[in-house]
Amino acid sequence: MLDFGMARKFIKEDGTLRNPRARAGFRGTVKYAPLACHVHREQCRKDDIESWMYMLVEITCGRLPWRNLTESNDVGMFKKDCKGERYRCLFGGCPREYTEIFPILDKGKFFDAPDYPAIYKLLESALQSTRAQEFPYDWEM
Repeated sequence: MLDFGMARKFIKEDGTLRNPRARAGFRGTVKYAPLACHVHREQCRKDDIESWMYMLVEITCGRLPWRNLTESNDVGMFKKDCKGERYRCLFGGCPREYTEIFPILDKGKFFDAPDYPAIYKLLESALQSTRAQEFPYDWEM
């Protein structure tokens, strides 16, 4: 699900964050790409989580609402609408906690680290509220 061949270092050798490019080309898979990618903005850490959330919604519900759209611009507009009026369209059938993650991401700016502890706490709560069972990975046994 992740392609590190398309990754870009965001921290320079001196430990400071890279400045965003004025315009960034589209990189990634249209159905999972963050909104920033659709509008040719430099992607940052919060965008990685946004992409992952689209994958999580698809795994949870079996579909993404833009699955029948073929044009990247149309998918981008749909994703933008999902952050507003169509919020329920994206998260319908998902644990309530999923809906609380995007507002956390949307508060962040390019240089901000996402609030990983809050997101992790919401995901743990979703596990409990759905009574999902966790199983150890092979390497944890």
